[in-house]
Order: sequence, then structure tokens, then C-alpha cells
Amino acid sequence: MARRDGSQTVNADTKAPDEDGQSTGENPKAGRKPKRIRRALLFLFCAYLALGYLSTAFETVTVSAPVTPTLALPEPAGAILSGVFSVHTGRSHDARGTREQVAEAASEAALDFVVIGDHPPDVRRPDWAIWDPAFFGEVFIDGGLELRAPVAGKVLTMGVDSAYKRWQGDLESFVEFLDEQDVTSMVVHGRGPRGSERWVHDGVEGLQGWEVLDISEFSRARIRGPWALYHLVLSVVGFPFGLADESMIHFMREGFETGTVAAYDSLRQAGPLTATAGLNVHPKLGLGPVLVPSYDPFFRTLVSHVAVAEPLPSDPAMAQRLLAEGVRRGDVFISLGDQEGAEGFRLAAVLEDGRQLPMGTHASFSAGATLRAGLEEPSGQNLAYRILRDGEEVEWVLGPSLEWEIQRPGVYRVEVHRFGLRLGKVFFRLRPWIFANPIGLVVDPGTPGPGGR
Repeated sequence: MARRDGSQTVNADTKAPDEDGQSTGENPKAGRKPKRIRRALLFLFCAYLALGYLSTAFETVTVSAPVTPTLALPEPAGAILSGVFSVHTGRSHDARGTREQVAEAASEAALDFVVIGDHPPDVRRPDWAIWDPAFFGEVFIDGGLELRAPVAGKVLTMGVDSAYKRWQGDLESFVEFLDEQDVTSMVVHGRGPRGSERWVHDGVEGLQGWEVLDISEFSRARIRGPWALYHLVLSVVGFPFGLADESMIHFMREGFETGTVAAYDSLRQAGPLTATAGLNVHPKLGLGPVLVPSYDPFFRTLVSHVAVAEPLPSDPAMAQRLLAEGVRRGDVFISLGDQEGAEGFRLAAVLEDGRQLPMGTHASFSAGATLRAGLEEPSGQNLAYRILRDGEEVEWVLGPSLEWEIQRPGVYRVEVHRFGLRLGKVFFRLRPWIFANPIGLVVDPGTPGPGGR
């Protein structure tokens, strides 16, 4: 617009002319709106991450005061073997990896054994073969198989020397097949997210174990939940800094309170049934020696600690038999992270006459029995013990040790949780750490179910 004196006015929305006398057409306010949007999105994203963390940072628990133990901590009768179950290799049609790579990762994680859980023969793996148990360096590798039980679900088997694509008989004939081969078998994916894999039979007769925890199932559940992006960010950030295992452990937001654990607690009332943990890790890509995902972080998450009569013998067949016997006895506990610190965990029911009943025991109730638990070496961590009877929470007790009188018959299970800070009933970062196999002290060990209580 021209003024009377001949000068030009500049519209508020118009940029001043450039050196050539041409208007640039740029608006100084034009770039502000996208910046505000980006800042708002960044703020919302950070708030989402903070809420994802805070959603499990605090928990309210009524807890009893710590006790000064009067009984000695139980001592293992033999050795404690630490290892993992349900690991897939390139023998499975949907995975990559070799036993050598499994053993290398297990050695780095200071594990004693790995039980493979490959799928049965498949035309997509023409070189499929039964694997005999073997040592790779100091690591014992059991060539286990994940088999489908007819009209029931899936089981992890140790010691199978023949396999099949699809079982043609019924469940009873399948269990007879396992028994004839002296196979140790555990239900896997019992209450997993995939309906085709869940255990749908009423009982577990003829089987020795139940997989209570599966890191891959927790991961799938998180990816489908409202905090999926939060966990993905943790994983992406954690991998470069060697914290991938911590990221995966954080997937287990419910701790040990899951449908799979509840089903186990119910089944365990009928008699001995060993609780195990599975990884179900399937490396999908093989880029030379690099596997994606790698075995390494998984081997530092859910580790099973099995009490056996003696250290692993050098003969693979004898080592397999020793490990299988330990799993069947049920003197087993599971650690969620920090497996080396957990290896010193001990638990037993101490009777009035001084006898100690280890985890996995199913015996007659005896008045005056006491649950005694703790770590051989002080961990310097804040610990809390959760005691359950027949799957129902009875009491929380502050650590570092546990000495608790058993007053009623039942199947008793102990969990160990770590925490950062505590203010009264409010705990900060109360995290599950150790899942111990139960000790059954019942009215009649031969009577299944609550009637035996």
C-alpha cells in the first residue's frame, strides 16, 4: 500500500523485500506452530514414559518385622546346578542358532546347563536329527524336544530318543510312550497367550513339571498392552548398553501373580509337580555369527537352580540322568535376574526333631515345623519374603532371613522380593526375584486335592 509521501507500507503478514526488491513471502510466525506441536508431542512422550515407569514403581504391602533366626540355614546335600530351559536352535523350523552358539552364550552367563526345546521333525528341516546329550566346553546341553500332547497342550521333554511329527494316539498312550522311554516332561505354555498351545486337560498325570514362568510370553503380553511403546523404548535403549536382560525382566510387571502360576498352585495340591521356567527364545535371523535376537540377554533372565546329588559327571548320559532326577525331585528354585546372587538361596521345612524337608517334598504334616529360608552370603539388598499356602497369600516378612512356623497343613510356597526403599506399607521398586518350589505338609500325602489337607 502506498502512503501519500510515496513510501510503501508492509503488511504484517508479509516479509520485507530482499536485496533484489522481491518479497521473500516468509512469515516469522509460520514456523512457530510446528515447533509447538513438536514440543507438545515430546512432552507427552516423556510423560508417557514416566507414567510407564511409575505404574509399577510403588506398591502397598502389609509386612511383618524381620526375625532373628534361631535355626541354622539349610545346607544343600550335593550341588546346585544353574541353567535354562526351552531354548530353540536352527533344528526348529522357526529359529536359527547352533548348540555351539547356545553353549557360548551359556558360558558367558555362568550357566551349568541348557535344555533345548526344539520342535519335532519338519520337512523344512531335512537335516533334522535326534541330539544326544553333550558337553560343549563346561556347559552341558540336553537336546530336549517340545512335543504336542494330543488334545492337551505342549510339553518339554528330556531324554527322548525318538520323535514324531504328530502323535496318532490319545493322551494316555502319549504318556505311556514318555514313561517307556523314562522321559522327564514338563508342561509348557500352560496358560500362554496362544490358545493353540495352552494346556486344556484337567490334570497332568504322568508328567513331572509345569512351566510357571516364560519370558517370551511376558514379552508378547507387554507388546500388546498399553505400555508397549514404553517397553520397546527400554529394549532399544538397553541393548547398546548391555542392559537388554534388565529390559526383558521389566516385562514381568505382574511378578509371580499370573494365571499360569495360579494354575500351578492348584495342580500342586494334588501331589508333587516341579515348577520350572522357560525362555522359549527363537533367534529369527543369522547374520554370520550374530543372532537376532541373541541368546545372551535371555540367559540372564529366568534361570532355574536345580539341587542334585553331586556335581555334573563328565559322561553326558550320566549328566542327563542326574539333571533329570533333580528336576523330578523338585528341589528347584527360579531366579529372575542376578542368578549368581541367587545361587546361595536356601529353603527347607525344619521339623522339631531337626530333620529338613527340601523344596519339592510332599509329606505328612508335622506340628512344630518351621519354614527356614535365606541366603548363604549377605546380599546387602533389601529383601521381603512372601509366604503362600495352597496358592493363597498368608504373610509378608521383611528379610534378610525367614523363620516362620507352619501351623496348618498345606502346600507352602515362598517368594523372595527385592525393594529399593520402604515407608511404612509403601514400597518403592518392589521386584520379584526368587520363586521357590513348594513344600507340601499335608494330612494325607496320598489323598489328592484339598481333601488331603
